Amino acid sequence: MATESVKLWKTTIAGLELFEAQLFQHRFGKHFHGAYTIGLNEGGRGKCQHQKETHYHYPGSFNCINPGDVHTGAADSEDGWAFRNLYIDSNAIDNLLTQLDWPAHTLPRFSNIVVDDPHLVPAFHQVFTAVKEKTVSSLEKQSLLLYFFSQ
Repeated sequence: MATESVKLWKTTIAGLELFEAQLFQHRFGKHFHGAYTIGLNEGGRGKCQHQKETHYHYPGSFNCINPGDVHTGAADSEDGWAFRNLYIDSNAIDNLLTQLDWPAHTLPRFSNIVVDDPHLVPAFHQVFTAVKEKTVSSLEKQSLLLYFFSQ
C-alpha cells in the first residue's frame, strides 16, 4: 500500500505558508482557507467540489482558490494525487501587488479553480524550493515571489 504524506510549514516570509501532500485514500471534507491557495499539481489526479461543480486537477495544472471559498479535495486516480500549495494571506498579497504597481488597489479574485499555464511551473518550483530552504536569503525569496506573481 502506498504511503500518504502531508507537510505544512511556516516560512520566514510573513503571511506565507507551504503545504505538500501525496494522497491516495485521504479525502478533505468541506473546508476553506483564510488565505489564497495557489497549488501546483505534481502527479496523479485530484478532484474537488467547489461551488457545486466537480473540478479535476491534472499534473502541471494549478489550483487557485480564493480565501473563504468552500471546497473539498481527494485523489482521483490509482497513482494518487501529489501537489504543493502556497498559502498566502491577503496582507501579503496586498504587499506584493503594491510592489508590482498593481493599478486597482483591490485584492484579486480567481475566476477559475483549475488553471493550465505551463510557463508558470518553473517559477512556482523556484519559489517553493527557495522559500522552504533556510540557506536562501530573504532577498532572494522575496525576489522569486515577486517574479512569480508578476507572471
